[in-house]
Amino acid sequence: MPLERGQVFTFQRTDDDGLNERFHYVAAREFVEPCNGKTYRLGFVGNGQGIEPFPLRSTTTKLYALQSDSCTERLLWQDARVGTSWSYDDEDGQPIYVTIEAVDETVTVPAGTFHGAIKFRLTKPAWGSDWAEWIQPGFFMLKMEDYSEPPYVVEELAEFRRLGRGADSFEAFLETK
Repeated sequence: MPLERGQVFTFQRTDDDGLNERFHYVAAREFVEPCNGKTYRLGFVGNGQGIEPFPLRSTTTKLYALQSDSCTERLLWQDARVGTSWSYDDEDGQPIYVTIEAVDETVTVPAGTFHGAIKFRLTKPAWGSDWAEWIQPGFFMLKMEDYSEPPYVVEELAEFRRLGRGADSFEAFLETK
């Protein structure tokens, strides 16, 4: 990563049943979480149906999500060797298993072509879920492909921009639509 205040990542979500929608991730203010003393970047994820806050903490090689109700962190991504594996529990307490499958992928999405992306394979056995995510180290997620069952969903980075220093409000988020 690291995530910077004011960044806006717009994704295009499609499936083979004709779904075609956009959603956004907007990085907002930093805050210190009282339960563990760590600094997180509050972001907002949303589309036309609503907005959800999403606290993340990034280092130069890892990205963590905060599960605030239990004050635990989930390691979402890390820059490591092929074959590196770990797991975390989702919001429902179900384990998600992650393995790095590639570390030098070239990924072309509507926002451009990226070199040196990391490909992660994720499974959630309790739901029969299987998907892949590609992230660009020092940047953000580029693409997600869901292989679980039809309709197969693909999310791709459609565009990236900065809102500027005033990007901490829901109103600023809504202006990205």
